[in-house]
Amino acid sequence: MTFDDLRMEDNCDKDYILVRNGQNMFSPVIGRFCGTHNPAPITSSGYALTVIFHTDAYGSAPGVKMHTVDVQRGCGGLIHMTKGNITSPKYPSRYDNDVECVWTIEFVPGYRVKLEFAGRFDIEMDDSCSKDFVMVEDFNDDGTWTEAIKKCGPANPEPYISKNRKVRITFHTNDRINGDGFNIVYSTACGGNFTSPTGEIFSPNYPNSYGDRLNCTYTIGGPFQYISLSFESHFSIESNNECAYDYLKIYHGNITNSTEQGPYCGSEAPAPRTLVGPVTMRFVTDYSYNADGFKVNYEILNCGSTLTEPTGVISSPKTSAEYLKEVDCTWQIIAPLNRVIVLKFSNFDLELTYRCWHDYLEIRDGLDTGPLIGKMCGNSTTIVKSTGNILTLKLHISSSRPAKGFSSFYHTTYGINQGCGGTLNTSSGEIQSLDADSDGFYEPNLDCSWLVQGDIDQVLRVTFDRFDVEPSRNGTCVYDFVELREDIRPDSAIIGRYCGSSVPTAMITSGSRLYVILHTDEKNNKAGFKLRFQSVASPCGPSTLVITPEPQTLKSPNYPNTYPMNLRCRWTITGNQNSTNWHNRQMVQLAINQLDIPCGGDYIEVQKEIWAVEEDRFRDRRVVGSRPNSTKCASYTRHLGRLNLPSLTRGKIRGLCC
Repeated sequence: MTFDDLRMEDNCDKDYILVRNGQNMFSPVIGRFCGTHNPAPITSSGYALTVIFHTDAYGSAPGVKMHTVDVQRGCGGLIHMTKGNITSPKYPSRYDNDVECVWTIEFVPGYRVKLEFAGRFDIEMDDSCSKDFVMVEDFNDDGTWTEAIKKCGPANPEPYISKNRKVRITFHTNDRINGDGFNIVYSTACGGNFTSPTGEIFSPNYPNSYGDRLNCTYTIGGPFQYISLSFESHFSIESNNECAYDYLKIYHGNITNSTEQGPYCGSEAPAPRTLVGPVTMRFVTDYSYNADGFKVNYEILNCGSTLTEPTGVISSPKTSAEYLKEVDCTWQIIAPLNRVIVLKFSNFDLELTYRCWHDYLEIRDGLDTGPLIGKMCGNSTTIVKSTGNILTLKLHISSSRPAKGFSSFYHTTYGINQGCGGTLNTSSGEIQSLDADSDGFYEPNLDCSWLVQGDIDQVLRVTFDRFDVEPSRNGTCVYDFVELREDIRPDSAIIGRYCGSSVPTAMITSGSRLYVILHTDEKNNKAGFKLRFQSVASPCGPSTLVITPEPQTLKSPNYPNTYPMNLRCRWTITGNQNSTNWHNRQMVQLAINQLDIPCGGDYIEVQKEIWAVEEDRFRDRRVVGSRPNSTKCASYTRHLGRLNLPSLTRGKIRGLCC
C-alpha cells in the first residue's frame, strides 16, 4: 500500500489513518499517520490490511489518497495440499514485529490434519502467550472454531491431530521482542477418538476412492459403554478371499485376537451389532487398487455406573434401532450414610426361564458381594428397598430372544434405623410416621413398611390416636397414604388405605399379623399418624376348623344378635392332612342356612386355595343379602381339601349361620 497524498491535521489524537496488519479490528497495528508527510510504502505479512480513517468534530483537511497492489511476499492462505510446511516469516531468521498470519488447512472428508513442530521453536515468552504466539484451532460442524493449541516460548509443542478435516493456524506478534519463529510439518491423518453420543465415521474420501498405504484406527466410546454400529449399504473395499490386501477389522474391549471381528472386504457391508466399549476399528490398505471404502453410523450407550445423586433413573441400554442381545451391566447406587435406597420399576421384561438362568437382573443389598435381595426375570413391578446406603444391580442378558429390558427410578430415603419401618414381634406397641427433623411434619418421599407379628392364635386390635395425611381428590389416596394389609404377601387382603384428616375407626384383624405401609411424595407433608396395636382374643372363634363326618356349625360373632362393626374374620376349613392317598380325597361341603348381611360393604366370601388341582370347578363367591343360600364347594389337593371363609363387616347386622 502506497500513500500518494496525505494532508491531515498534525495531531494524530484527533484525525488519523490507522493501518492494521490483518483482516480484523484486533490485528497488529502497523502505524498511525497524520500531518502532511507521506509514510513509506507498507507491505502486509498476510493477504489483508485493515485501514481506519478517523476524524473528530473540529477542523478539516483534504485527507488522504493511496493505492494498493498484490505482491508475492506474505504469509497465510488456504491450503489443500496433503502435505507440506508452514513457517513463520523469514524462518529460521527472526520474524518481524506486528505480524499476523492466518493459514487454513482443509482436506477431503475422512482425513484429519496432522501437525508436527520440527526444528527450532522460538517465540517471545509470556505466561499467558498474549504477546507473540502461534495458535491452532479446530473447525466445528456449526461453523465455529475451538482453540486446541496456543504456544509461545522456546519449547516445541507436541504433535497434534485435528478432530476433523479442517484447522486454522494463526501467528501473531506485537511491536516489541521477536524470535526465530517456527516450522510446522503438516500431513494427512485418519482415525481418531469418538466420544459424542452419536456420529458417523467414514474412510478417507468416501464415497470416492480411498488412498494407498492407509492405517487408520478409530476408537469409539470407553469402558462401561455399549457401542452400536450400523454400516451404510454402499460398502466397497478391495476384494480378496482372505481380505489380505485392504481390510476393515473391528475389536471390542482390548485389541486382541479374541476380541477381533472380521476382517471385512468386498462389497457386502458388515451386519449391525452392539459391542462392549471401547470399540476399535482398523482400516488398512496396501499400495495398489483403491475402492470407495465404507461409512458407519455409531451410537454410544451407557450401561452401568456409580450413582450418588439422591434421585435418578436406571434402565437397560437400548439402541435407536434394536434391543440388545448380549449385555452385562452393573449399577451401584450410593446414598448418604443415614439413608437407604428405594427402587421402583416402571416396566420390566426379561425372558422368563427356570431360576432366571438366561436373562436376569440381580439386586444385592450393599456391594456386589452383599446379601441377595432378588434375581428377577419375566415381568415384575417389585419395589426394592435396601437396608443400608448401598444398592447394587447386575443386568445379564445372554438369550437369543431380544429382551425389552427394564426401566426404573430410585430415590434415597430413611430406613429402619431412622424409624421408617421394621418388624415388630410383640403383643402390643405403637407405630407412627417419621419426623426426622422434628418440625411437626412427616418427611417427603417415604416408603416405610412395618410388619407386626402378635401372639399366635390371637388377633390384633388397631386404634389410631391421631391421623393427618395429605388428602386426595375423591378420597383416592394417590399422593400420601397409610395402607393396612393382613400380611406382607403381595396378594394379602387390604384392610384399608387412608388419607386426609379423619381418624380411621378402630378395627380388629383376622389374624395375628399386620402389615402397615406409609407412602409420601415430595410435597404437602402433614402431621402424620400414630396407631396402637394390641393382641386380643378373636371374637370370631378358632380360625382353623377340621372337617368331620358329622356336620358342624359356624356362626358369625354374637349370632343371632348383631355382629360388631369393623370386624374381620377368617376361617380355614381343612380336610384330613394326614392322608397320603391321592384317591382318598375329602370334600368340604358348605350349606348357608341363615343369612342376614346387607349389600354395601359387609360380606362373607368363600375362597378356594390357590394351589388346588381342579381349579376350574370352583370360583370365589361373595354372599350378601337376607336369603339363605345352599352352596356345595369342593377343593382338592394331594393331601387335603381346604376352604377359606373370610368375612368383612362395617355395620351391625344379624350375620349368618352355616
